[in-house]
Amino acid sequence: MVVQRALERENFRPEKYYTLHIMVDVNGMKVVLNHDGTFKDRQEAEKVLSLVSSRAKARVIIANYREDFIEPPVPLDTIELERRASRFLNTRPKAALDIAEELYRHGYISYPRTETTIYPPTLSLRQVLLELTHGEHGNYAKTLLSMSVRPTRGDSNDGAHPPIYPTRGATRQEILKRFKNERYWKIYDLVVRHFLATLSPPTRVERQKIIADVSGHRFSVDGLKIIDKAT
Repeated sequence: MVVQRALERENFRPEKYYTLHIMVDVNGMKVVLNHDGTFKDRQEAEKVLSLVSSRAKARVIIANYREDFIEPPVPLDTIELERRASRFLNTRPKAALDIAEELYRHGYISYPRTETTIYPPTLSLRQVLLELTHGEHGNYAKTLLSMSVRPTRGDSNDGAHPPIYPTRGATRQEILKRFKNERYWKIYDLVVRHFLATLSPPTRVERQKIIADVSGHRFSVDGLKIIDKAT
């Protein structure tokens, strides 16, 4: 099986294809719709584009709205910290970990090298929340303190260090004054927000899917609307 997969990779030849996206005006709001299919031929794509552009009308043929819940994340480990820093903050994994270690050395977060995603029973989560009331995220920390604290739980425990969590409430101004670098605040803010999220209830949302007909061609768009925030 390994050899077969290796041969498939070696014999794979990428093919060029084209996608089509149009922008429509919905009561003054600009919405991007995506063509349901792809085109291997550029001329065919341009032909469809000429049909649906100009003053063509988009007619909604399917509109689905479905309520759902988004569960909060599990406690933060090193790999997830690096992954989220790369995805949301455009920060390389090594740089994110280096910054996290500096924050740890100055007493702002716990030890950042961990594989654990379960808060230990010895960690007082309410005490952490109380500490955060003195910082930038104080209002939300107070909201959680007024509720029953029920943390999420992962499935890994390295037995050495707890998940990454904030150990001091701080403001953006304080972090910038100490480290003279915006990235330190962004990593600290990421750690705090993730910690708060692990103690939050699920968020109720509405998943939306709209399919429209434009000059005989189907275009669609997916959307997400927050109905009821965790707070």
